[in-house]
Amino acid sequence: MTKATSTALAAWLKAKRISQVEFARRVGVDPNTVYRWVKGDRRPYWKTMEKIAAETGGEVTADSFLSCSAA
Repeated sequence: MTKATSTALAAWLKAKRISQVEFARRVGVDPNTVYRWVKGDRRPYWKTMEKIAAETGGEVTADSFLSCSAA
């Protein structure tokens, strides 16, 4: 996955001043999982993508993660 995928989430977290740990709690995943998304090593499962979109008010969507190919 390219870094462009993770940039949307990283930028949103920074703008909202929300830690990766707090965001992980909000969407129901392990903090290491969010770290991997931000780093661009992994992409979320479909159900989790829906939670991310809901939590970010649609600013980070499934399209953000799907527009790039997996590493």
